[in-house]
Amino acid sequence: MEFDEKDPAVIFKAAESARLFNAYARAAEKYSYLIDTLKDEQFSLATFWLASMYQRLGKYDEAERYYQLYASEYGEKDDWYMLKTQKELAAIQLAKKLTQEANKRVKLSRLGEDVNTIYSEVGAHSFMDTLYFSSMREKEKMRTENPPREISKLFKKGKDKSAEIIPNKLNERDQLVANSAINSTGTKLYYTVCEYINGSEIRCDIYTSDIQKGGLLTNETKLGAPVNLPGTTSTHPNIVMDKATGKEILYFVSNRNGGRGGLDIWYAVLDEKYGFSEPVNLDAVNTAFDDITPFFHSESNVLYFSTDGREGLGGFDIFKSIKSGEEFGPVTNLGVPINGSYNDIYYFLEPSGEKHTFRPTERVPCFWMPTMNPAVMIYTRHY
Repeated sequence: MEFDEKDPAVIFKAAESARLFNAYARAAEKYSYLIDTLKDEQFSLATFWLASMYQRLGKYDEAERYYQLYASEYGEKDDWYMLKTQKELAAIQLAKKLTQEANKRVKLSRLGEDVNTIYSEVGAHSFMDTLYFSSMREKEKMRTENPPREISKLFKKGKDKSAEIIPNKLNERDQLVANSAINSTGTKLYYTVCEYINGSEIRCDIYTSDIQKGGLLTNETKLGAPVNLPGTTSTHPNIVMDKATGKEILYFVSNRNGGRGGLDIWYAVLDEKYGFSEPVNLDAVNTAFDDITPFFHSESNVLYFSTDGREGLGGFDIFKSIKSGEEFGPVTNLGVPINGSYNDIYYFLEPSGEKHTFRPTERVPCFWMPTMNPAVMIYTRHY
């Protein structure tokens, strides 16, 4: 761009780079310059992605305009982008409605600076007055041929204590460690270990370690088949006790064959003698897009998860589905202010129903409980 700031090919690449780094405003600026100022038409997807960037920024009128423009110019195509365009045009109408119906009883608060940093913090959940979460504040140590990449590690924050990295060998590996979950008895920690397969994409497997008295982690084990499969990702574990059978159920996310498309939510039942059962696709909630970060609240029989495959406010929104018997009911958007135009993921709700956590931009939800105390939620928002 220093040599030719009007080169359409360079402008498009600059826009794509900004989009892939979640710099939505910068990406929108570049796409708009390409389309509206340079009047360049050789990059058909520029119109689609400009609409998407405006949607992520909560500029729904502008997003609607460019989605409609893309549909009018390329409506004859029967591909993922046109399917996504039609879905997002409907989502924008819902987003405008949900914005007007924002729940004013729900107040969002950002966790303190000892948890949140300039890096990404995700997957927060609590157990026995301790907050567990993952942070991308570490860097690769063994990478020498290129600049080291950021990698995630598991952290914890005790009551009235500062956040600290969990001191264990699981965090010493030069890989991404994240997405922790603790079983109902507090005896096992589940988490994912991921590796880069190229410059930005990763592949993950689910591991477990025993939790000894005092919090010491021992006996690390990589789950075998059928949970982890070669060449596929298994991630976002959530282990819960099924009240009807007394057996633990592992909800997790995978891109394995047999799903509806993209990342799907699966579950497997743990038998103490035989291990995990063959995973079952949660077809009632999965979409053709990405369905991630499942959390099942046993006390209320509600499954919370995030998806970008349903109509919402933009990116990933948090949804819920009530389980009755063996069936999951209708899927409901948690609305505003839990969801926003950015990604909202990693929803967590304490057993009492009084504390919620989630991460906005990539996202997590909260639902209002019939209690005199205000509900507190934690989630991740990805900007």
